[in-house]
Amino acid sequence: MRRQQWVVLGVALGASIVLWNFPRVVVENDAVAMRSQIDSVTTEHVKMSSEQKNRIDSLKHYLSTSAYKASLDSLIAIFQRFQMYDSAGFYAEYVAKRFPSKELFKQAGDLYYEAYTYALNSQKEMHLSEKVREMFQKAQQLGENNPDMQVKIGMTYVNSATPMQGIQMIRDVLAQHPRHRLALLNLGILSMQSGQYEKAIERFETLKTIDSTDVQTRIYLGVCWYKLKKYQQAKQELEIAQTLTQDPQALATIDAYLQPILTTSK
Repeated sequence: MRRQQWVVLGVALGASIVLWNFPRVVVENDAVAMRSQIDSVTTEHVKMSSEQKNRIDSLKHYLSTSAYKASLDSLIAIFQRFQMYDSAGFYAEYVAKRFPSKELFKQAGDLYYEAYTYALNSQKEMHLSEKVREMFQKAQQLGENNPDMQVKIGMTYVNSATPMQGIQMIRDVLAQHPRHRLALLNLGILSMQSGQYEKAIERFETLKTIDSTDVQTRIYLGVCWYKLKKYQQAKQELEIAQTLTQDPQALATIDAYLQPILTTSK
């Protein structure tokens, strides 16, 4: 299982599926230098209209002006539409370093973290994890203390040579904020990864008290109960999840676990 969005869950007969909210596009962008490479981010590999590409080129030129914030927000919106999170992070970093503020550095860190969850090779993963930590640490130095940042920094360590450092960082957040959603979610998923389904259920049950309509929580709970062969509990959670979403991938995930239960119970 990879990070909080790369959770491959086994189902009956050895088949496996990937939960619905996982990355579907990998964006290759190795631009590192700032101003000298500001025009090097390419969109050639992405199916954009000429109008959209021209819009991106136009917006780039305003990033060094007083209109930087509106231009950056517009650029990010375009890149997010095409899941080009590393490109969005690159420009957010450029603006944050030119006009330093805790908000801009946090925004850059969040975008790089999203790109990190999409990384499919170790070199890309390492580069993006370093960017996440760099941006969030700069935000912290400027006074930003959002606990989400510590959770995300922790998750960048989970797949490194020091995974326990990352897990402890997330636990520290939970110790201070017992109902912190992101900390609970990630610790629950990490428990699933290690086969500690009872512990995972504890995390997800707490999440359910925070938001009983969260589809992700319901599906994770259903899968945990399924793994423990508690099929009635799994069925209950999965059927509730079914009523809470219309997302095709979410429904496919639910169905993959629910059908064996329904078939067996006939």
